[in-house]
Amino acid sequence: MKLVAISDTHNRQDMLNLPEDGIILHAGDAMTVGKQIQELLQFAYWWNKLPQEKYYTPGNHDKFFDAARRENWRTYRNMITGIKIDETVQIGNTKIWFSPWSTKFKDWSFMAPEERLQKIYQQIPADTNIIVTHGPVFGILDRNSAGLPQGSTALALAIQNLPDLKLVICGHIHEDRGYVEKNGVMYVNAANCGIPYSDFRPNPFIIDYDEVNNEVRSVDEYRASTTT
Repeated sequence: MKLVAISDTHNRQDMLNLPEDGIILHAGDAMTVGKQIQELLQFAYWWNKLPQEKYYTPGNHDKFFDAARRENWRTYRNMITGIKIDETVQIGNTKIWFSPWSTKFKDWSFMAPEERLQKIYQQIPADTNIIVTHGPVFGILDRNSAGLPQGSTALALAIQNLPDLKLVICGHIHEDRGYVEKNGVMYVNAANCGIPYSDFRPNPFIIDYDEVNNEVRSVDEYRASTTT
């Protein structure tokens, strides 16, 4: 199974260099700030036209989908194909959990203190194979420009109770894009925008996932083939 991981596109989705096949997994922050309806419309128009199978969980900038902030959140969510918030998608034998949450910082959407995050992450089914989360796990691909970890300790604890977990895809911390394997789980920070946002990394990460044996075969940054 070919998975295409993107995140933190911040209304620069037209700059992405996507393959024509694979299942697209967007780990949130599709919008720049999330205040102007045009941000939502631009993303929705582009996203819904993509022919690939695709799933998206919001991030802290995606305020239109936050029930605590928008009266019309159901209407806005219905505008996006494959939007998932704290729920599972099963593809064949593979179970993928999608979550928009990250640790508390200022006054953004889908953020909470660790105590609340602990209750949220308790919802993750024990047989989950893949997590797509906006916020990273504490201590793994979560360091900001000051070198400080920004990930969730509650998510790190929850993962210890997921024996079938093999892959975590996140974003949020633009400065720590990359991938690393720890304790049998592959972690991918797929943030496309850097700091500043104009430092845009257009290539997604391509993950070759063996759904029969429940394992990650490989992770690589996508490079479109060229001919002369």
